[in-house]
Amino acid sequence: MSNTRSKDLCPVLGSPKTFAGSVLPTFSDIIRCYLLIRQKLLRTSKQEPSLSDICIPLVKDLKSLWKKSSLTVVSDQQILHKVREYHKKYRNIKKSIKNDGKLNMSEKVVIFREWAE
Repeated sequence: MSNTRSKDLCPVLGSPKTFAGSVLPTFSDIIRCYLLIRQKLLRTSKQEPSLSDICIPLVKDLKSLWKKSSLTVVSDQQILHKVREYHKKYRNIKKSIKNDGKLNMSEKVVIFREWAE
C-alpha cells in the first residue's frame, strides 16, 4: 500500500474533504476543506502554497454555500480573517501533538474537536 494515503490523514480532524452541499459547514469542515485544497495545490506545485492561495477557493466555496442557504454573506476579508484564526488554532493544536511526541489524543485535541464540531 502507498505511503501517501497516510500522509493525507490529519491526526486532529481526520481525512480532508469538501463541504457537504446540503449542510452548513462547521469549523472542522472548514479546516478539512482547507487541507484538501492545500493537498491539491501541493500536487500541482513543488512549493508549499501560501495561506492566501489556499483561502481564495475556500472563501468562494463558503460564500456560494451561504448564498445557497440564503444567509447574509460578509466580505471576503472578514471570511479570510476567520479562516486564518481557525487555521492558527488548528496549527497550534497540531504543534502541541508534535511536541508531546504522542500519537494518542491529548486533552487539548479533545477540547479542540468539541469546539470545532
